[in-house]
Amino acid sequence: LSHVADRTQLAKYSMAAQLYAPIWGMIATVGVLLWPHYRDLMRDGTHGVSVLGRHIVAFGISGVIVAGCYVALADPVSRTLSRGQISVDLPIRLAFAALLIIQSLQLPSGMLLTDESGMRLQARLVLAMCVLNLASSWILARHWGATGPVVASALCVGVVQLWPTARHAFR
Repeated sequence: LSHVADRTQLAKYSMAAQLYAPIWGMIATVGVLLWPHYRDLMRDGTHGVSVLGRHIVAFGISGVIVAGCYVALADPVSRTLSRGQISVDLPIRLAFAALLIIQSLQLPSGMLLTDESGMRLQARLVLAMCVLNLASSWILARHWGATGPVVASALCVGVVQLWPTARHAFR
């Protein structure tokens, strides 16, 4: 972003990302708590597909609620923190909200796929996502400023991680 956008866009992105990071950290921390449960199901020979489905729905609903709060509060909080100098506009708030929802939906499948083949799959997907995200972030930042890299991240997580991990987990 710093190579293709101005300082105002970089400041908006930085503020929006600083508000997003602790929210995602909280969701990810709760998601890690699923791992021992899934491990026990796999050890007992149970695949846990019905449990996984319920967790995906629960995390999806939680993601929507938290994303809604982010959209509603990120701009007033950013204005307060920056003493009115930085406004986090609606497009970037919506992009980070979409990223929160998509990551929340992906998290349970990622926690289930912690056996050897699942970890290999996830490693390949993360590598592909990094390459695709870097290229798409560069392109979208030129056109959409601070919102571009966030939209690229949401799309990449959705296409390269959410869909393949969920598909693999439900097998």
